[in-house]
Amino acid sequence: MTSPRGSDLPETGLLRDGEGRSWLILEGRCRALEASLGRLAPALLDGPAGALNDRILRAGPDLLRELAAAARDEPPSPEPTRLSAPLAAPGKIVALGRTFAAHARELGNEAPSEPLVFGKLAENLRGSGAAIVLPTAGPGERFDNEIELAVALHADLDAASVEEASAAIAGYCIANDFTWRSEQDRAKKGGQPWFLAKNLPGAIPCGPALVPAFLLPEPRNLRLVCRVDGEVVQDTDYGGMSGTPASLLAWLSGRLPLHAGDLVLLGTPAGVSSVAPGAQVEAEVAGLGVLRFSITVGARR
Repeated sequence: MTSPRGSDLPETGLLRDGEGRSWLILEGRCRALEASLGRLAPALLDGPAGALNDRILRAGPDLLRELAAAARDEPPSPEPTRLSAPLAAPGKIVALGRTFAAHARELGNEAPSEPLVFGKLAENLRGSGAAIVLPTAGPGERFDNEIELAVALHADLDAASVEEASAAIAGYCIANDFTWRSEQDRAKKGGQPWFLAKNLPGAIPCGPALVPAFLLPEPRNLRLVCRVDGEVVQDTDYGGMSGTPASLLAWLSGRLPLHAGDLVLLGTPAGVSSVAPGAQVEAEVAGLGVLRFSITVGARR
């Protein structure tokens, strides 16, 4: 596991360190938030300490704005040496597939008229700096890195309008829809679901922090740069996505009720790359920071 670098952090966001303690990032520096939260919403301090960010998220954007203002009086703290995923316990993680036509084509698929939808297990969330442990597999097995924009919700959505979906977005972070591509191909040929291919244990690096939505008014203008061992493999913006984050959420909510605390991955642009043990991956999205993770191999215990 690698330590986060100061330049990896966004200017503002909610962070969880390796022990699960919550921090507020202001001007790129970590600030304790318990004292400010004790004045603004003391009831949120009750409950598991590791899930404090989840409770703050569900409280809505006004509290995040108030915390950002109040925590300026708190002295900066040293940066954590290890990070956890910004959220400890999303209600569910839903991923959208083939929302970028160019990515669909690079894998030999036609761009669908509607996104594909599949689930990912919240227990596989990991923070920036984590290592993805590949299963011991035979030669020729392919594992792909898919960097995505993830959206966290602070309100329920059920057959919502685009405007309602936009208002329900609490924040954004970077996530990786890591895929065992060989297993996915076998499942597709056999007419089986992709669940195993999309749910390798510990294979959802997410972070480095959750950035409030009110700081990112137009996420489709965000630029993503992904490097594997220092080589750029993705360099694009989200303008090629088949809809806005809000319109995709509205579409999804018409088919699956979404709830406060859910996390939705919006799909990856073209340029996904195969990775092997020893690879070092870094994904940077302007305004969201840098998500880092490494690839290793070994038997699960």
